[in-house]
Amino acid sequence: MATPIITPSWLSFYHPLSGLVWIGVLACMLTVCFTLVKITRRKVWQTQHGVLSTGLVVLESVGTLLGQGLYGRLSTSQSNHILVGTWLFFSLVVGTAYRSSLIASLTLPRLPPRPETVEELVKAVDRVTVESFGAAARVFFVNSESSAFRELGNLIVMGGDLMDGLNAALKMKSAHIGTPINLQLLSSRYFAKLDGTSPFYLGKEHLRQASMGWPLPHDAPYTPQIDKWLRIISQV
Repeated sequence: MATPIITPSWLSFYHPLSGLVWIGVLACMLTVCFTLVKITRRKVWQTQHGVLSTGLVVLESVGTLLGQGLYGRLSTSQSNHILVGTWLFFSLVVGTAYRSSLIASLTLPRLPPRPETVEELVKAVDRVTVESFGAAARVFFVNSESSAFRELGNLIVMGGDLMDGLNAALKMKSAHIGTPINLQLLSSRYFAKLDGTSPFYLGKEHLRQASMGWPLPHDAPYTPQIDKWLRIISQV
């Protein structure tokens, strides 16, 4: 199936911090703003222009959290030095952590998870294409005792060749079941980019299990050695 890509979203500005951290920052900001407004109403913060309005107090508090400097409109009263200093230190720590995490997430983005198992595959795609000679595989999946295999069988769409399955995987939420060697060969030959990368990837789990044997004469003396080699090959 096609390799998952990152889609642009405004949530990129939200992901650097967890939800609990954002809730804590919002709670601290509301507490500081409420406290400063109370101090303002008691006329502890005064300037040459009189008591600061509530809007200016909130603007100063939110501005320092966003990295803006103080505009000199706050009072120099000793009663608010501890509160303002604590808020400035909190804003410095949170702002630095957020900017560092944002730069790291934009420079080295976290790629979406790739489905590797049957359970993950049936949740990630809307259809699975199989070539016309894969009808037996669909019957096997539909009649399987595993619920994941049965769900996979219901998603299988018959018909088309391998190229049709690869093209469908690029245009919609689709995957194609085929021989790994053929999938690697065609994806590299017809869909590889200039840098050699392919827009597809192969899952680690094999859906088709094939039995392996070797015809030998009855009571041949080299049968144990052949069996040993076959076991070694099957375990790789």
